[in-house]
Amino acid sequence: MPNGGFGHALRQRHSIPKHMTMGAVQDEEVIYKAGYHIGAQCKRAGIQMNFAPVMDINSNPKNPVINFRSFGEDKVNVAEKGAAFIQGMQNAGVIATAKHFPRSWRYRYRFALYPPGAKSLNSNY
Repeated sequence: MPNGGFGHALRQRHSIPKHMTMGAVQDEEVIYKAGYHIGAQCKRAGIQMNFAPVMDINSNPKNPVINFRSFGEDKVNVAEKGAAFIQGMQNAGVIATAKHFPRSWRYRYRFALYPPGAKSLNSNY
């Protein structure tokens, strides 16, 4: 749960910082433990797979989709933090998936509604 775990849905939970905050942490054991705690929460709730963490690089600070959901601007840092988070969730017994938001929300939802290359549902591409 990349936006703070179950923080918005359950009363008793462990909240974790946003990914951007964790991206600034130098000790990857802290990131591992965050992933483990989220995985443990998922497992207690009967969730077997979590679509997290976000593995995008925050290359455009104005992008509202990525922003604080990213571990940062540096690709190596994002990869290392993401790997630690994933390992933590998997060690808690939950399948973790590296998530990617293509371009921006407008682009993403356009293709959720129309086939690639289509300008409308009635177009022949």
